[in-house]
Amino acid sequence: MRALRLCLGGLGLALGWAMVARAGSMVTILDRDSPFAQALARDAQSWSGLFTMTYDIGGRWRDGALTVINDPDGEMDNHTGISDDGSVVSGDIYYQGDYHAFRWENGVLEVLSGPGDQYSYTGLGSSVSGDGSVVVGGAGGPNGGGPAYWQGGVRTFLPKPDGATYGYADAISADGRTIVGVTGVDSLQYPTLWHDGVLSVLPNLDGGGDFTSVMIVNDDGTVAAGTATSDTGTHLVRWVNGQLEVLTTQDTPTIIPQNWDISSDGSILLAGAVYGGAVRGLIWREGLGLRTFHAYARNNYGLSLSAELRNYRFFYEPNQMSADGQYFIGTCYDQNYRASQYMVYLDPADYVVPEPSSVCLVGCAVVGLLWAGRRSQMGLN
Repeated sequence: MRALRLCLGGLGLALGWAMVARAGSMVTILDRDSPFAQALARDAQSWSGLFTMTYDIGGRWRDGALTVINDPDGEMDNHTGISDDGSVVSGDIYYQGDYHAFRWENGVLEVLSGPGDQYSYTGLGSSVSGDGSVVVGGAGGPNGGGPAYWQGGVRTFLPKPDGATYGYADAISADGRTIVGVTGVDSLQYPTLWHDGVLSVLPNLDGGGDFTSVMIVNDDGTVAAGTATSDTGTHLVRWVNGQLEVLTTQDTPTIIPQNWDISSDGSILLAGAVYGGAVRGLIWREGLGLRTFHAYARNNYGLSLSAELRNYRFFYEPNQMSADGQYFIGTCYDQNYRASQYMVYLDPADYVVPEPSSVCLVGCAVVGLLWAGRRSQMGLN
């Protein structure tokens, strides 16, 4: 099986797509000419982002073909969204002295703003709807600003709670009906959700408020996720149908905002974090809890990133995930510190639950019960 995986990985990305379903869990090195995946389409067939060591030119990789995304009057900053079919890309660009949101489609880059706006920016989770028609973020100028969305080139501000003086939108659901983000006053932030434009302030942790963030939302808007703070520290949380769920029992490591992703049903979360002086990819899954991605792939799918990428100097764990939670993209560096990206496919047929250690414990318990029963029967005889 390992020989088959390595063989398929060497054949390139296109062949990998065609045969991955038969290959089982595997790692494939992506074409070096492709841009770095800052935004991955929900089916993992397309992605967009900047090129290595550049901050003024981006690109879109779609069906094995590269398209450059740039603007002669601006410098590309970040890509934060891509539509389901890969035809629309959203992000931020430094343009005429400030940062602005953009929407790109069919080779045309549109800088997004509105009347009186001096700046605008997109979200940190997934800033474009599945069909590419709506981009979310924030905008502002001399007369104030706040969370906003753009549709058909028109900027519309979202409502803020009474007393809130600022806010921004981080992500939009694939169906385009739910937007999540933050509103606040001074340093007090409210986790906020807008469904069909109607404002809801989501519940927070007791004693919390500062730096609460809603980073991502699933396809139909029923599950949002982010971080929340309390006197016990910062925690990874979900809001399921508006109800708060705390996913970590201890202080969450420093979260990297742009490394967020969520599965279609909201049962799997991907987040980047800094701890121990290193950038790590974290994954949370219902019934399993929080793991580093390396441990998740090794313990639950039998796939070791260290072994698969042993010819590379070092690697960063994935920061992008497909909507089904099966495809992941990360970055690796060779001996000359040249960067490439790798794609991980985790075959659902390989998934082991519970983890092997738990299986051993359960097995020991079963053996113990059977032995106890046998001794009991022997005693009765």
